[in-house]
Amino acid sequence: METNKFHEKIKGQPFAVLSDLVYDFLLEMIITMKMLPGTRINEAQIAKQLEVSRSPIRTAIERLINERLVIKESGKNPFVALITPEDCLQITQARIVIESNASYLASQVIDRVNLEKLKKLALDYEKIVDNIELDGFETCDHEFHSCIVSASGNPYIIEMYNCIQSRVLRYRYYLRHRLGNHTLQKILKGSIKSHWAICYALEIGLPTVARDEVERHSDAMRDVFAKW
Repeated sequence: METNKFHEKIKGQPFAVLSDLVYDFLLEMIITMKMLPGTRINEAQIAKQLEVSRSPIRTAIERLINERLVIKESGKNPFVALITPEDCLQITQARIVIESNASYLASQVIDRVNLEKLKKLALDYEKIVDNIELDGFETCDHEFHSCIVSASGNPYIIEMYNCIQSRVLRYRYYLRHRLGNHTLQKILKGSIKSHWAICYALEIGLPTVARDEVERHSDAMRDVFAKW
């Protein structure tokens, strides 16, 4: 199924750089837990699976190694980076620094379009979390927080967030893999009110409240990681 999507992308983007398409394919597999942490990456096997030469595979893997999503070992096939409690705590710390300041700025400059988008995402998230299947919670939550960062209007903050957002999304998928839907649902239900509180702080224009609410929201997830 995933291979079919890759070939459809090639047909839809005939002038795209092949190594970029391979990179996107592998990145999605890693983020969504279709390639679990610790999985060995066999260059020849992937080339056969995707029906491409090994050169673009190698280039894509090197990019992932540079981004620390894949780990290289001397004399062995590289493997998908492990996810440890320490990693989760550190990425949460980075999120707090970036997103709390982004929300502080966004509360002063956010426009109606972004505000309505945030409210829709908060509503969609609430509906998703009410269902035990939790289908799409990862991307919905990710879009909500990405929207806050974008609404800040600060290109440097946006650039910093872009550097970590693939890892942040990966941790969201890992939560489901690690905890299971029933345990995760209980945790996520607590974040519904937090999403709405952030929306209202941004709408009314309360920078300190918006910043503090984002920090509390992220701290709640840090507490989850700390219990692993």
